[in-house]
Amino acid sequence: MWRACRNCLPTRVKLHSRGVQCPMSCAVCADPDEDISHLFFECGKSISCWQRTGLWNAILQIVQPSASFVEIVFSILQQFDSHQKQVFGVTLWSIWQHRNNRVWNDAQETVQDICDRAGTLLTSWQNAQVIRHVQPNNSATTACVHWKKPSPGRYKCNVDASFSDSLNKVEISVCIRDEEGLFVLAKT
Repeated sequence: MWRACRNCLPTRVKLHSRGVQCPMSCAVCADPDEDISHLFFECGKSISCWQRTGLWNAILQIVQPSASFVEIVFSILQQFDSHQKQVFGVTLWSIWQHRNNRVWNDAQETVQDICDRAGTLLTSWQNAQVIRHVQPNNSATTACVHWKKPSPGRYKCNVDASFSDSLNKVEISVCIRDEEGLFVLAKT
């Protein structure tokens, strides 16, 4: 989305304006001009994707012929709720991915394929956010662990680590003991 709003996506119209010899027609629907607005809001396959996500009616109210792509995106982000913004972002990316798959691999993807890829990406991202914010269960009791001596002639190395989100630091500690349990070396 950032690249799209910075006008950095290499659509065919953009490439042509930079002197790249390539067709200007849309790689997806063969419309005469594949620019960013066409690709995401005017191409028939993109419209079908937005319809499948349930966002098309809201997008249609925002998209104006005189508005730039950036104005459209910012209007969408201002009006959509959090979930709609997430669906919008991953669908935008999946439409771009579909366009690239078409250009580079001549891949034929259905609207369902495009939307399923977006849904999978969103689910993965949401799952990562849940895991990231899971709080440890403080009510759990810790088992009593006793140190055991190593075999004769051997050393035992115990390692522990701690993590601090608030300080953005990690600490690792190492302690080595001999076969009698006597201290040999430690490092943090």
